Amino acid sequence: MYCTVEERTDAIFSTLQTFSTADDFPVREKSALFALVEVIYQFLLHTVDLKRGKLIDKLVTRRVISPGEGTRIRNRKTPDAQVNNLMKKLRNKSAAEFESFLATLSETGQQSVADVVRRALQTAGQTGHCFLRQHLYGEQGC
Repeated sequence: MYCTVEERTDAIFSTLQTFSTADDFPVREKSALFALVEVIYQFLLHTVDLKRGKLIDKLVTRRVISPGEGTRIRNRKTPDAQVNNLMKKLRNKSAAEFESFLATLSETGQQSVADVVRRALQTAGQTGHCFLRQHLYGEQGC
């Protein structure tokens, strides 16, 4: 298990570097997409603090999640179960809603967490992973 945000960041970037040097790009892009998404969600599972700045309330206010989703998340018995439930819901959100989630993290004192995710996504985009950019940002014809 990683101890610091910096160690988690290093793990994400070394994973991305592996994919950026692949010769068989199309197959590797698809693998990279699934690996990157999983790494990001696992990172968020271990770093997001729902109580800090009333994150769930702010996500409901920003309409990232519905009031019903917010209630179901709050009703989970443990903080880990609450974060896990939120992450499952975020997997089905649009890129704009996910970006709003990251902005809300920043507003609730979790800027470093949002920065790590944005940097990982930016790095993936800079390495030429068109499939990733299409999925994560909705880019067409990249």
